[in-house]
Amino acid sequence: MGFVIAGTSQRTVLLRASSGGLRAFGITEPAVIPVMDVYNSTGGLIISHSGVFSPAVIRANARVGGLFDDVHQSAIVMTLPAGAYSIRVWDLTYGYTLPAMPGLILPRVDGFALAEVYDIAGGADAQLSNASTLGRVAATEGGAIVGFVLLGQVSRRLVMRGVGPGLAVFRVGETLAEPSIVLRNGNGTVLASNNGVIRGETATMAAAAGAFPLPANSRDAAFDVTLASGAYTVQLDSPRPESGLGLLELYSVP
Repeated sequence: MGFVIAGTSQRTVLLRASSGGLRAFGITEPAVIPVMDVYNSTGGLIISHSGVFSPAVIRANARVGGLFDDVHQSAIVMTLPAGAYSIRVWDLTYGYTLPAMPGLILPRVDGFALAEVYDIAGGADAQLSNASTLGRVAATEGGAIVGFVLLGQVSRRLVMRGVGPGLAVFRVGETLAEPSIVLRNGNGTVLASNNGVIRGETATMAAAAGAFPLPANSRDAAFDVTLASGAYTVQLDSPRPESGLGLLELYSVP
């Protein structure tokens, strides 16, 4: 997962990786002990964290709510300067040796985890302006879903993109040939969708927000939308029975 802090000063963010609380939503194979690695824009590791919560994290968790699980969660509060960052979540039980049983190495278990970024403090001269996630979309698993919440009294203009063919320049492997994206509100009502026809105005807004350019006439998906405060989800999928890597992006338009 990636995120960008835009502006000239710092923002304080709560970063979380949760797994145990996902069972309440029908996820039967959550990660056992999620570990969260935070990287800067050059790929340098800033911190690797799992399971020990500071008083600042406890206060922030109480403030934002959500899937707080003190056993199956990594969480940290960080004050970061403007820039681009990424989060990698992995399971500590991969090759982990139990302290009480040094001869026993736990086998690798693949599981699901939820990575979250909360903007909790900072001045008006910096803001959380972008969030993205790169993952594999499988034809039989219903696509990738990202949730986000907008607060405040003023509506915001956002650009959302589902990138598949446009990832070819990054040589990431097999990508979605025909990505589609669908935006829903907290009640599940579809608010917007796109399947490969990008308006010129949307492309201009994406460029102004700092998005990398997409090839002309690509089959990537994008739309712009104005949203009031509330909870939303955006789903990356494909109308075709295909599997591949896809990038789901949200940009706040300046």
